[in-house]
Amino acid sequence: MGRLRIQVSGCLRTLQGAQDLAAIRTYLATLARHDQPLLAVHVQAMRGSPWTPATARSHRPRRPAIKHAFLR
Repeated sequence: MGRLRIQVSGCLRTLQGAQDLAAIRTYLATLARHDQPLLAVHVQAMRGSPWTPATARSHRPRRPAIKHAFLR
């Protein structure tokens, strides 16, 4: 992330610039965590169709219902 900071260091002078940088870094970290191609997905986001991860619920297997004797 050092190179990114060098290129946009001037925008850290304002609160909005710092928030924008944090949003970009968070997005890139999420892409890396999900094994997505960083440059290709970033270009796709700049074109107006950003990649979004699936929700956590869709990845978790459903637990079987617990049947207790007192529920019968």
